[in-house]
Amino acid sequence: MFWEKKSSMKHAFTMAEVLITIGIIGLLAAITMPMVTRSIPTKEEELHKKMSYLIEQIAGQLANNEAYYPRTNDIAKTGFQNTDEVTVDGVKYGGGTASSIARKQKFCMLFARQMNTMGPVVCSNMNVNSKTTSPSFKTSDGVDWWIPQTTFKETTNGQVKGFVKIKIDVNGYNNGGNCMVKSNTCRKPDTFYYYIKSNGAVTLNNPTAVADRTYQIVPNIVTRDADGNILSQVDGVASGSNRIGIAEIRANGTYGSFSTAAASFNNLDSTKNYMLRAQPTTNYLSNWSTKNSSETYGYKKVRPIKTKTEVPVEFKQIKKYCIQLKVDCPSGGTSCLASKQFRYNCQYIDVGLGNGDYSRPSANLDNYDYEAPGNGKGRYRYQCSSITTLSQHPTKTNYLQRCNLDPGDYMIYVTPTSGLKVFPSITGHNYYQQNVRLGTKDLEDFEVEVRY
Repeated sequence: MFWEKKSSMKHAFTMAEVLITIGIIGLLAAITMPMVTRSIPTKEEELHKKMSYLIEQIAGQLANNEAYYPRTNDIAKTGFQNTDEVTVDGVKYGGGTASSIARKQKFCMLFARQMNTMGPVVCSNMNVNSKTTSPSFKTSDGVDWWIPQTTFKETTNGQVKGFVKIKIDVNGYNNGGNCMVKSNTCRKPDTFYYYIKSNGAVTLNNPTAVADRTYQIVPNIVTRDADGNILSQVDGVASGSNRIGIAEIRANGTYGSFSTAAASFNNLDSTKNYMLRAQPTTNYLSNWSTKNSSETYGYKKVRPIKTKTEVPVEFKQIKKYCIQLKVDCPSGGTSCLASKQFRYNCQYIDVGLGNGDYSRPSANLDNYDYEAPGNGKGRYRYQCSSITTLSQHPTKTNYLQRCNLDPGDYMIYVTPTSGLKVFPSITGHNYYQQNVRLGTKDLEDFEVEVRY
């Protein structure tokens, strides 16, 4: 029987194989270690992520908090641009004059209120790009914050209109390298900029400035005849002899002269009120309110809340009336009439000699001016204005008329020539008198007779 002889040799790696293996492992380590190291966030990166989330949360909550930033129809006061005063837990924020520090500090103070700050909060007129400016406040996690005064309308100190540029140093201004992200020489950035928009949005990138709004008031004028029919559309700011009326404007409604120039209705400040004045031509009135019944100007206060605020104004023709009077003369003509007149708005006036002049209106009184002793108080006078002659009616025989009359009180009277008498007549006098009021229709139901 044959037995197989077993070999006593043992197998092992050669020195060359070992060196090759070690070389491969070293090469892999050299490749993967930096990747592993970079995947482990630094303390600065962790704080940066935490602060980014915190800033977005606080900015969004502030912008939507009615207690801090009430909603308004004024476009110029949307979101953080509403710097009007609010009171939170007994503390006032914002308000004051348009340029007051309180208005500019409102956002910074309310933002800091949402955080666990250490020490005082100083919201100054700082340039956040400066490396020497002290922070506005420090939070309990050791982060320094720079938040400047702002109304979200500044373009100074590195600010972009419509945004506020803030800065944070995640490990504190006095600790660490104080270098910024995206810098070629900064290996461990600890300083970061944020741009917060007035609506609460947050970005790390330098934003495009919000374009200035051009606010404009456009008077939209419509003219109507006395029956309410539209006559034409009239440009409210142009001049010309064919204007039914024009619109005028002045700032704030309390001072300054009115202007009719087209340019004065453009480039307006949306934070101001403007007083518009409608100036109708003769025989027209506007539908805007007047200061008193004798004034033809109409007034309207407007604040431009849109880029183009149209303001309707209506000029309506004043209704005019006619008065017709039939006079029967013995000869069948009109030569028997020596006076054919009416008078408008008679008044009773006390001259008040020695006691001061004063007057008070009365009903239609007499057909001529009359003076009498005033029992020590002066003279009394009956006055009627606008004495106007009636004219022959163009088509009706024996008819006199006067047209194009404004609404109001009138007095018609007729005096015959010598030797003739008028019927009816005022007791004790040889003249006809009739008080009338115009306001709803023409008056045609008057007739007098002249006799020998």
